[in-house]
Amino acid sequence: MKKIIFRIVFYLLLIVFLVSLYIFLEEIIFFEKIYPGVYLDNFDFGGLTKEKAAELIKGATEEVEKGGVVFSANTPQGQKKKALSLVVVSPSDPDLSYRVVDFKIKENVNRAFQIGREGNFFERGEKIFLTKLERKKIGLEVEIKEQEIKKFLEEQFKELGKNPKKPRLEMKEGEIILVGGEEGLVFDFDAALLNLKENLSNLSNKEIPLSYFRESPVLAREDCEETFEKIKNILLTANFSLTSSENKWPLKLEDLVSWTEFDLNEAKEVEIVLNQEKVFSFLKEIAKDLEQEAVEPKFKMENSRVVEFRPPQKGKKIDYNETLLKIKDSILERKENIEIVLKEAEPETKIGEINSLGIKELVGHGESNFAGSPANRRYNIKIGASKINGILIKPDEEFSLVQAIGEVDETTGFLPELVIKGDRTKPEFGGGLCQLGTTAFRVALNAGLPITERTPHTFRVRYYEPAGMDATIYNPKPDFRFINDTGNYLLLHTRIEGNILIFELYGTSDGRQVEMTKPIIYNISSPPPKKIIYTEELKEGEKKKVESAVPGADTSFERTITFPNGTKREEFWKSHYVPWAETWLVGGKPPEEESTTSTPSL
Repeated sequence: MKKIIFRIVFYLLLIVFLVSLYIFLEEIIFFEKIYPGVYLDNFDFGGLTKEKAAELIKGATEEVEKGGVVFSANTPQGQKKKALSLVVVSPSDPDLSYRVVDFKIKENVNRAFQIGREGNFFERGEKIFLTKLERKKIGLEVEIKEQEIKKFLEEQFKELGKNPKKPRLEMKEGEIILVGGEEGLVFDFDAALLNLKENLSNLSNKEIPLSYFRESPVLAREDCEETFEKIKNILLTANFSLTSSENKWPLKLEDLVSWTEFDLNEAKEVEIVLNQEKVFSFLKEIAKDLEQEAVEPKFKMENSRVVEFRPPQKGKKIDYNETLLKIKDSILERKENIEIVLKEAEPETKIGEINSLGIKELVGHGESNFAGSPANRRYNIKIGASKINGILIKPDEEFSLVQAIGEVDETTGFLPELVIKGDRTKPEFGGGLCQLGTTAFRVALNAGLPITERTPHTFRVRYYEPAGMDATIYNPKPDFRFINDTGNYLLLHTRIEGNILIFELYGTSDGRQVEMTKPIIYNISSPPPKKIIYTEELKEGEKKKVESAVPGADTSFERTITFPNGTKREEFWKSHYVPWAETWLVGGKPPEEESTTSTPSL
């Protein structure tokens, strides 16, 4: 009995040993190779390294790619075959070439290699043995660009299909009529994609026939008759137009009729809908008069100064979906003027992405109006603004407008302007530069920057209204100064739009908020009597009015700056203006020669 037990144990151990030896030898022999019995279609991967298997798959997939895949359709509308290229090649730019199918060669080779290499020692051995006895056939795992292929099929076979038509309106001999819906013929492209994926996983590019089904309209003609009468009455008795802030586009009855269809809403009630394709096509025609492209920023520095700067500007685009809804609702509500819905179009690049100085957003804006200025004054404003455009203001730097403008004479490009000195007129350089001072004052106010020097004009000037928000400058004094306390660089950007001088400060906002009251005008005093100035610039006896009478006044306004930590700074800005007489220039010499001087008024 003991001998029998001994023999049984011996043979069992021998079997275990031999099986273990078999598994061990298989794992040694095929340490870097795929186990025998692993097939892909008719390709035997057994005994191949990963590299050899990858070459085999690559060669097979390249043959499939060369032939492409043919899709065919046979419908009552006709027959057609069309080949889909699996590789899209751009002859002009290789970077634009791509594959619509990814055979995932590396991943599939790893799948084949892993057969017999998962589980414990004996589980691996069982898998190795069974794979030898029976072929282990695997299919390729492939990825396809489904949306792109579906789009290809829709474009190529659209004439053989037919979308179901909803009940709709039509014009016939000048009358609006109700037309019933029509049955559609719809291709099952999803099924075609499944067939394509299955074929490619077996390295087959056999022809794929497209299946189709018939789709009935959701509404019958008689379901829409009541709603038809309502919409017919609206269209015949109202005159609808699309509008914007500057334009108006009357809608023709024929267009409205062709847009109008019927459908079921969620409550299964008949409702009016508009044909999206037709409405969008109409909107695209008028988009050129409405839409504006976003402007991308520019930033270029030379010698520590910004020589080219263009801030980003948002564009505007038609919001097609919202406008479609608005047109429908407005028609049903008989609102004849339908405003087109616009949305902002953001630039692709942010200004902070093209510089390293922290110049990334608008932190202050100021403007003034110089309408009515004579030619030389306008020219000087333009020259002065160009001289300070692009200036960078360092953190904690005190900015001086007089220093930034520099010398003001004929050598620096400025033109003279007649100024009144006492009872004389005399050409002086610098006319118009107070427009810069006033605009700089306003941009610093709005940016919440500490202003360290500002002098109001002696009397009110029409170019600087509202009174109390002006600043006069004259080299070397008075000056206008402010401090950059934002902790980052500031860029001063200037431009002129028509009669408007605009200053903008770009940098990094620290979150401070600025509130300002409107100037209060009080203590108004009457102007003095008319003033006559004799000049040799005019012919003898010729008269020219150069100043209108201006009352004197006091003004004040308040600025409140709230910082991110909650701290508030309140400032009161007061100005005093003396009354100014109506002034006339008269050609000729004065009755008596006088010599008086005064500070020029800019």
